[in-house]
Amino acid sequence: MESNELLSVSGLSKDFHSKRVLDDVTFAVAPGEIVALVGRNGAGKSTLGRIIAGTESESAGTISSLGVEYPRASRLEARARGVAMIEQRIDIDPTLTVAQAIFRGTFQQDRPHDALRRQAAWILNEMGMTLSPDELIGEVPRPLYGLIEAARVLTDDAQVVVMDEVSAPLNLAEAAELHEVVRRLVRQGRGVLFISHRLPEALKLADRVLVLRESRLVYSGPTSALTADDLAELMLGTTHVAEPAPAPEPPAGQGGTPLLEVTDLRVPGVVHGVDLTVYTGEIIGLTGSRDSGVFEIGGAITGQVTASARTFVVHGEPRSVLTPADASALRFSYFTGERDELGADPSESVARSMMNSGWTTEAGFHAEVAALRKVIAMMASLELQSNSFHKSVGELSGGDAQKVRLAPLIFEDSDLVVLNSPTRGLDVAAQTQLRRLLNDSVLSGSSAVVVSGDAAELRTWCSRVGVIVDGFLTEWIVPETMSPEEFEHRLHAAHTPTAIDQYHDTEPATA
Repeated sequence: MESNELLSVSGLSKDFHSKRVLDDVTFAVAPGEIVALVGRNGAGKSTLGRIIAGTESESAGTISSLGVEYPRASRLEARARGVAMIEQRIDIDPTLTVAQAIFRGTFQQDRPHDALRRQAAWILNEMGMTLSPDELIGEVPRPLYGLIEAARVLTDDAQVVVMDEVSAPLNLAEAAELHEVVRRLVRQGRGVLFISHRLPEALKLADRVLVLRESRLVYSGPTSALTADDLAELMLGTTHVAEPAPAPEPPAGQGGTPLLEVTDLRVPGVVHGVDLTVYTGEIIGLTGSRDSGVFEIGGAITGQVTASARTFVVHGEPRSVLTPADASALRFSYFTGERDELGADPSESVARSMMNSGWTTEAGFHAEVAALRKVIAMMASLELQSNSFHKSVGELSGGDAQKVRLAPLIFEDSDLVVLNSPTRGLDVAAQTQLRRLLNDSVLSGSSAVVVSGDAAELRTWCSRVGVIVDGFLTEWIVPETMSPEEFEHRLHAAHTPTAIDQYHDTEPATA
């Protein structure tokens, strides 16, 4: 290893409960270089990042910064050597302002707030972010914490920055802000290790890519020589990446039967009169910027958000706008992509987390056996890295935890399921597995609404995508009628908070 490399990792191994989760990993990060790290869920990516950042110990191997080895499991020592990490889960004191959060833990944190505000405003403007430096962290959507941490990195002297799935919860416009921070860091001569499940993002952003498979580094090379399919094959260890079944044809205009018809849907102060029709056997998408009202629409049609509507018709029968109890009775299900709102205790076992019924103190033996059989079937279909349903959810990789939370909703007999960012943090194989399960469910007569800011997710899962701008449904996009690049461009415009300017002459779209 050259001593001028910002980061040198040599022969790194990690054992966990007699299982080897990293095996003889060796690589380096040079000044001004973006290195992407990809691999399947459970391949060891986050573990590797935490070891580099000093929050977890290695079993063997060495880590050096500018030729100087630093001791294991010491975050303070890693930071002293110029290594910082932005993790998947970020906790920030909700009483801090955005400006205080950006400078917390730095030598500037005790400066007067006016001084912090001015400097934070400049940084946020340079990043293209619309956050106010005076906004309280408790009022900021949690997915944006990663961008605040990225802004914080710009203010300190870290020479190597590990970013662990920071882009996973971001829409296209927000991800572009993150990418600008990454490019700014490397223009300053720093190095970035960028962990991502978004393969096109990794290829577009990084200079070089590392592929972890079954705890070993199986590939290291320039991104210019690879396609997303190449990366998927390297991750999976196969020359064939299985494709999911095609999405069901959109029934709209073809005599389809409406499952849900809503007119003049309103959420006070957020959604201003949306008409929406979802047909039986259809997967549609809804997308927009974070403050567009798109998430509130998904919550409103499943009773999670208080709303009103002129008409709310289910299977041809008028209903009142739903409460959660109404939604359950109508077999409407809801999945939130926010990991802090999962409704699942991290200490709870995989089996209990995947059960909606059947394993209670009142349940009989046969009900418990039937419930366990269903769990075993779900685990087999989802190919969880852990084969024990006694393992706690908190011990799973982020991707496997996502599968555990999603599985009951897709397996249960729902007429309509609303999914917020279902593939967030999932590798390409897991995305394919879930897509097949959802397609099977839809072909059996259910329907789905996917609320997402991920272009690939919307393009491959949905027959049509409704664009929500400033509380209005402005247009429907049919992904199959345009190239992936054109589709992404259309979505990027919709995800920008000022996108309403592009639609000021547009009448609300009809379903």
